[in-house]
Amino acid sequence: MNSSMINISICIFGYAVAVTLFLGGMEYLGIDNDSGIAVVQLIIEAGLCAVICLDLLGARDFVKSNPKAFTSAWIRYNTFIGLPILIGPVVGIFAMLAVGRSDLLETDLGPMILIIFGGLIYLIAALIFGVAIPGTLKEPKDTIRIAIRRSGRQFGYLFSRFLIIMVPFGAGAFLLPLVAITSGHMSPDMILTPKSLAIIFVARILAGISILGFCMTVVSALRLDMEEEGRGRPDELRQNRTTGISSPRGR
Repeated sequence: MNSSMINISICIFGYAVAVTLFLGGMEYLGIDNDSGIAVVQLIIEAGLCAVICLDLLGARDFVKSNPKAFTSAWIRYNTFIGLPILIGPVVGIFAMLAVGRSDLLETDLGPMILIIFGGLIYLIAALIFGVAIPGTLKEPKDTIRIAIRRSGRQFGYLFSRFLIIMVPFGAGAFLLPLVAITSGHMSPDMILTPKSLAIIFVARILAGISILGFCMTVVSALRLDMEEEGRGRPDELRQNRTTGISSPRGR
């Protein structure tokens, strides 16, 4: 395992520990604000995503000379990926109300539907804007419009790899606590137990791996698009081998 992947593994582990301690701390302090907690988790996820993309690209020297690039990547994740995740369940609730199925919200099926709806919103946002995150770490003048064009050109590549690499782990991260609650292994009102904290930690590990899959896919899509534009350089191909990401063209 090369140093880049070791750093990424440490970051994912640290992310899982941080979120688990944060959620445990919120309960210990008696703070019951689901929206605020969700925002904080997304902010932490955005930081993890930006760090992973930075390592996969080997763009630390670029960021040193363009310090705003990392902040821009972090903001782009929060704005174009995180915000749709937050509003996805709300849209799902209004959709069920619009079709006259508000009764589903009072059943065990309701949370599952909202999770699926939120997952679809997340996938759509990742397909449209995902390439924008590594783009700002690679090109100083990279814009959202350029990123959307790249996503359109690489749609098939992004979609297929998201389904294989990102979606399974992301679904596991959402479903594990839900299954634990419905099976009686975890209480939604009391997580300050070793078993509950362990379940949350494992769920966050799965979420971190899902974010890694997202980052690997969008970074590879960015490189593929740059190669097709004639801007790919031999050092980028060497970086692919260093980070463990093979050239998309060869897949």
